[in-house]
Amino acid sequence: MPNLLSETIAELNLDLTRPILGLLQGLTASELEQTAIEVILVHRRHVDEAETLFEKVEEAKTQAVDPTELAMLRRTYRVSMMRVHSFRFVVSAVVDALGYVPQVEPQVRS
Repeated sequence: MPNLLSETIAELNLDLTRPILGLLQGLTASELEQTAIEVILVHRRHVDEAETLFEKVEEAKTQAVDPTELAMLRRTYRVSMMRVHSFRFVVSAVVDALGYVPQVEPQVRS
């Protein structure tokens, strides 16, 4: 008997992948590689932003921060993490279309 959850996830992945693959259609190998590099760099920026927000939340928890401000920081962090997780899907789809993970230079954190 097929696993309903696995089938649902596979259908969802197909639904989400289709528009991304459509945007990649017609790109040369070089253009596709550059696109993969760019989405990886964007994803890294999203991760850096989420890490910074996490640190701010943790710092605010140890200080006498207004509960409303702490709630706002937590909400902002959650949204940032949602962006990280959703964009990871974009990175995966583009890298899968490329067929390999391109070499991307490490970024120096500011």
